[in-house]
Amino acid sequence: MTLARIVRKVPLALAIALMGTLPALAAGGDSDGPDTGSGPARSVDASYDVYAGGVTLGKVDLSARIQGGSYKIVSSLETTGVVNRFWQSSIQTSSTGSFAGTRIQPSEYDSTSTHSDKTKVQKVAIKFGADGKSVVDAVPAYSKKDKPITEDNKKGSLDPSSAVLSVATGMTATAAAPCGSSARVYDGRRRYDVNFTFVKNVDVKLDNGIYAGPALLCEIKYVEIAGYKQTVLDESKKLPQMFAWMVSTPSKTDPSQRYVVPVRLWANTDFGVVAAVASKVRVDGGALSADKRAELPKTVQ
Repeated sequence: MTLARIVRKVPLALAIALMGTLPALAAGGDSDGPDTGSGPARSVDASYDVYAGGVTLGKVDLSARIQGGSYKIVSSLETTGVVNRFWQSSIQTSSTGSFAGTRIQPSEYDSTSTHSDKTKVQKVAIKFGADGKSVVDAVPAYSKKDKPITEDNKKGSLDPSSAVLSVATGMTATAAAPCGSSARVYDGRRRYDVNFTFVKNVDVKLDNGIYAGPALLCEIKYVEIAGYKQTVLDESKKLPQMFAWMVSTPSKTDPSQRYVVPVRLWANTDFGVVAAVASKVRVDGGALSADKRAELPKTVQ
């Protein structure tokens, strides 16, 4: 199969689905809920290389900051190299919000997508009210050809980054489900669930030397609820199931806190493996290190 066909047949949608979890998964958490005081600042800075069918597709950079009861997550995805000859895209996102007891309250989510040599730009801004309602401003406005997203659909949902942050902070996790259970996501165009399932403990080693040690193997499933469909190869196929190696690591500025950082995410498709592999990870300004194996949950039989 030629490079051009791989690029055309393996769309940005799958890369986004893989990468959409990254900023929040790296944002850290604790089993009892985040500190709502002033507290020390905590952070994760990471970069990921994205591959499709063995071909370099692009790069993702992210920066997550948590201090007291507030958070901010910024991420970017850029196609790179020879891929840009056939399919050039970039996505910039940011999310801000606060922690309200044991739940997350987003305040604003912004996304800018640029495609086709910067000739097609889509901007989306979502503002969240304290009453749980959200207001979307999309430029250009979305077509209403697809089924609408009702207020009932949107109830209890969060923006992509904030939703997975609720999983990473342990708000939906248990001893038997350390990856969390599910996240209700609304991105202004789609309402979907992202379900997390703990598979087993694994020992991993990245070829680039970024990390070697214990990790959690987690399955990630995308479930469409309403709005535009997310397709991979054609309208008859849905996104495949995805998996991740996630490393539980303690905060260097606050030992009572921990992070859950993905070091590799992947999905098997008809055109090969689409994967995002960490090329840089800095936790609270230091290198990534794992919790002891004894502190990890037992494998679910």
